[in-house]
Amino acid sequence: MEGGYMDDGTSNSIIPGSVVTGREIGKELWNSRFQFVPEKEYIFVHREGVLISILSNINIEKGVIGYKSLNPFFLPDGEIELADCLMIFKIVNICKYM
Repeated sequence: MEGGYMDDGTSNSIIPGSVVTGREIGKELWNSRFQFVPEKEYIFVHREGVLISILSNINIEKGVIGYKSLNPFFLPDGEIELADCLMIFKIVNICKYM
């Protein structure tokens, strides 16, 4: 994990240098709302890079995922299109190193 967009200074932070492990959600399951849990952390691998963020909402019909970071000054909340995603992982473990 690089960058401070998931660091708000609380115990919920994913601090730079952390090792994050996720369970892949297969593309065939992306059209199911049941695979995505709002307010949980996900890893989004998309055309422009890798984003670790909290899922704020998902609109299956429009193919859009809303996300938010813990530090909106570093990375403002936004949306990514499912069509631009290559892989999605639900975070299952975070090892924080200081």
